This record gives sequence, structure tokens and C-alpha cells, in this order.
Amino acid sequence: MHDLIEEQDQQAFLIPVFCERNGISLAVYYRLQREGRGPRVMRLGTGTIRISKQAEADWQRAREMPDDAEARLIERQKAATRRRAISAGKVSALSPKHVSKRQQKKNRRR
Repeated sequence: MHDLIEEQDQQAFLIPVFCERNGISLAVYYRLQREGRGPRVMRLGTGTIRISKQAEADWQRAREMPDDAEARLIERQKAATRRRAISAGKVSALSPKHVSKRQQKKNRRR
């Protein structure tokens, strides 16, 4: 991978370096791009994409102060995550392998 210290001095970054600098995974970066919430990019030649320091700073500011549409999207995503977690918890609790049923099995064996 690229030497991060060397990349710090550059004015534009490759996507993996941008992700490392901002503590996000590549998957999160591409999801944000699909949603229209990713940073501005520069396309150079055949497939080379870089993100300038200014685009990074603008992106960070936008994440700190999301507009109304983005704030609603974030809330919908949080609600969907909560619903999935509740559903998964209910399914897990019904499983015979659930931690709450382990003691019951031990007691039955005695």
C-alpha cells in the first residue's frame, strides 16, 4: 500500500488513501458515492481517480452539517438498521442454541 506519510504531502489522494485518512472502509466510500454523499473526485486518464485536499475538506464539512435531505436519509438508514437488529434479536432468541437456553440444557442432563 502507499506510504501514508508520503501521501500526506500530496495535494490529491487515491481512494484507499482518502479512506484511510478519514477512517472509513472502501465499502462505505462506494456506498456514499452511490448515495451522492461522497467527495468530489478528479478523473485522470484511464480509470485513475483522485480526491483533492479541498474536496476532502468540503466533504468533511458536509458530513458535519448535513442538509435536510441527507439528514432524512441518515434517519431512515438508522431506523432500518434498528428494525433489522430487532428482527435478528427475535430470531436469535428463538434459536435452541441461544445463550439463554444453554443453562436449561445443562439442567436437563443432570
